[in-house]
Amino acid sequence: MKYNSNTVPPTAGCISTVFRPANHASGGFRQRRNGGTYFNIFLLLSLLCTIGCGYAPKEKLYTQTAVLCGTFVEIKSPQQKALPLAFAEMDRLCRMFNFYDPDSELNRINNSYNKKIRVSTEMIEVLNLAQEVCRMTDGAFDVSAGKLFRYWKSMMGKRGGITHLPESRTIAELKADTGIDSIEINRHGRSVRLLKKGIQIDLSGIAKGYIVDRAIGALRENGITSCLINSGGDVYALGTVRGKPWAIGVRDPADAHRYIDTLSVMNAGVATSGNYEQSFTLDRRRYSHIINPKTGFPATNNLVSATVVAPNLALADALATAFFAMGRARTQEFMNTHRNLVVAVLEEEDKDGRKTYYLR
Repeated sequence: MKYNSNTVPPTAGCISTVFRPANHASGGFRQRRNGGTYFNIFLLLSLLCTIGCGYAPKEKLYTQTAVLCGTFVEIKSPQQKALPLAFAEMDRLCRMFNFYDPDSELNRINNSYNKKIRVSTEMIEVLNLAQEVCRMTDGAFDVSAGKLFRYWKSMMGKRGGITHLPESRTIAELKADTGIDSIEINRHGRSVRLLKKGIQIDLSGIAKGYIVDRAIGALRENGITSCLINSGGDVYALGTVRGKPWAIGVRDPADAHRYIDTLSVMNAGVATSGNYEQSFTLDRRRYSHIINPKTGFPATNNLVSATVVAPNLALADALATAFFAMGRARTQEFMNTHRNLVVAVLEEEDKDGRKTYYLR
């Protein structure tokens, strides 16, 4: 996959960050289970850089929290100027990609049909990646299904919750207003055109990660070498902290105070999708808030969470969503086809209990 790591360096997640230094890693991330021995899992070569920043053990970490893009964002860095730089870039892009702001750049596209809309370089980049991930996952990630996603969000937000599933005919009508290939992207002319009437682009499964990536890019351009950005659970770890990788805890879907694992991460993004608090039960069957674009219905496989570590957070964000919709078997097929692209940690639950799978 081609991805401009100079512009965007190598985000529905529920990862919580654990700010304690882990043992030194040579790059990528290392995984530890139950206090056992670490082993290295290498990602792309782009991850294997910036080894150690040489900070003293008692180097101060500056921290700031704010609400952006409808979620809590926390930024930590030993370099104080990183905080305002990152927040400014993230705020700018949140406005651009806002699905619910009628004046956003995204909705200038959504409110058009068969008309070339002049857009920013950032919009071109995120739509290009979204199209590529859609094709790689055979439609398990599809930003053109905005109308379908909005329908389900409205259903889940009703007072009293969902009491019955919609008719198949209703879902079929909503699915008819999708189609990733009906989004025409002109990279050189910097324009986007919707070739099918009714399509609504929803970037919520990728924009949060992309926005963090761009913030990290801005930090690098300004000489920042160490920073951790946590945007509602989507996390990017730039460089090292006090000479060691950042430690990121993967939260247990069933217990907010417990962690499945701790990952040592540097120069990589980590995102998780899962049931967590955002699921509903109907006829004794639990449904996720994550909608499978191929079926038009909520994901109903045995996964309770899907965590992805990738060279950039946009890719981790999109694939975590796709993997949760795909289930373990199809995710394993994806990993077999796209070796060394990402690392996945899947938590599955069935009648025999909970199991954790590490795929790469």
